[in-house]
Amino acid sequence: MGEFKDEEEVTVPTPAQVQADIKDRRTFIGGSDAAVILNLTGWKTRFRLYQEKIGEEEPEDLSNIERIQCGMLIEDTIAKIYEMKTGEKTRRVTQRQRDPNHPWRVAQIDRMIIGGGPLELKNVDTFQAMEWGPEGTAEIPPAYYAQVQHQLATLRRAPLGKVAALIGGNHLQVYIVPRDEEFIEDLTKAEEAFWRLVQTRTPPDPSSPEEAAVRWKKTIVAPVDGTAIHAALRDAGLALQAEIKLLDDRLDAVKLELQSALQDKGDSLMYGGSALVTWKNQSRTTIDTKKLKEERPEIAAQYEHESPSRVFRFCKTKGAA
Repeated sequence: MGEFKDEEEVTVPTPAQVQADIKDRRTFIGGSDAAVILNLTGWKTRFRLYQEKIGEEEPEDLSNIERIQCGMLIEDTIAKIYEMKTGEKTRRVTQRQRDPNHPWRVAQIDRMIIGGGPLELKNVDTFQAMEWGPEGTAEIPPAYYAQVQHQLATLRRAPLGKVAALIGGNHLQVYIVPRDEEFIEDLTKAEEAFWRLVQTRTPPDPSSPEEAAVRWKKTIVAPVDGTAIHAALRDAGLALQAEIKLLDDRLDAVKLELQSALQDKGDSLMYGGSALVTWKNQSRTTIDTKKLKEERPEIAAQYEHESPSRVFRFCKTKGAA
């Protein structure tokens, strides 16, 4: 069945190795990128992924995140539980698989089922269990569905993939994901278009004001002709700002009432045996930059740097700047 290269069992990679692997992913589109490119996940945007691929942004450092470390360490256990439950044998695949027709498409397979297709191993928190459908179906979270289809597209001849999801640390559910040629065709077009943006250094459209500020950092001093639609959007923005200000004021009033009930008598306001709010002491260490500039200006100057930015404001009157 599907062509793949495998190697013998290896130890769990160190955090440093994991981080190096993440940085190496600038050179291809991987399975976890598929969901981002299709806008199926909220943890990363296409613009952010583009920045990582061209080296403008470093991938998030996951090496010290306990949840990630636990997920890596428990993969072997999930694979063993899968084998016990299904009677199927699996092998670790340590080499990345590359699509011969699309060299930019690469898949990192958790395991290959002997005589079968790819197997994804997922450690699922209990509160995420509702995102998974009945066992034996293909009803898995959209981001994982895209990942499996990306793998099947890379392996080319694999008819289906499976996902072993360990729910809450004590219940394994197995999902079967058949090869979806229509989905793979759409995915390939989207991935190919994204990779073309990376190769030509053409940023995708930003998906937030923060990304827009990164995408268009500088501008010339000149007016740009707008439309009636833009004027309506400005009016809507001003109305929303006023509504947010009103809500902020109301929230501050509620907080003040509750703080007044606590004063300095305690740090938890209780009712019916449960805490309504907490107001606890905490501290942090900061640098007094004003004092540093006054007493050691030569040291402060060594660490000063200019950070240019653009400030976005709604104009309340016609022709205002």
